[in-house]
Amino acid sequence: MKRTTPLLIVTRIETDPGRPEEVSAELLVGGRPEHVALDLSFPQLIGFGSTPDALQHHHAAHKAVIDLMMRRRNGEDVTLPADLSDIVRHANEPWPLRLPETESLAANERATAPVPVSVRQVRRDDPEPGFTTTEVDFDGTPTVVIVDRRRGPQRSVRFRFVHGAHPWQLTPVEQRALLVSLVGADQRGDDGDQDCR
Repeated sequence: MKRTTPLLIVTRIETDPGRPEEVSAELLVGGRPEHVALDLSFPQLIGFGSTPDALQHHHAAHKAVIDLMMRRRNGEDVTLPADLSDIVRHANEPWPLRLPETESLAANERATAPVPVSVRQVRRDDPEPGFTTTEVDFDGTPTVVIVDRRRGPQRSVRFRFVHGAHPWQLTPVEQRALLVSLVGADQRGDDGDQDCR
């Protein structure tokens, strides 16, 4: 899959005049078609008939899609398709997919050997400890990711995919390769060229 594919596009939002409590949307998440269905039967409560796994793990993207759906349902003129990729890129969120268990990272490292990932530079943010900017060459795609550990070791690590490859655009093996390289580089905190294959 091309790593230039938009991350999140809402292509269609539909409401059924016979069932005004239901609204649905068709999306492209990393180029893959997905579907969101909301149930608004109960006042002040949004029920989810279906939500893509990627959105369940990315609060900012999930909220942006729901906001767009609700605006359309409430009669606002919403231009579609709507590209929400910038919201995904600018968010500082936990890993946007299910994380493998920590103890399986070593096994994942062996499993991802065929995916070429080279860490180019790791920069720690001295004025605000806990931030690491990591530049990698991910299978030929220059990629910049900010890793945020400000919340401490007992809390989830947050990632901001500034440029290049994003997990939603990758196969499961590629996702693991990117995660392993970022976590490994962040833990080492070394500068300069490192081959993480």
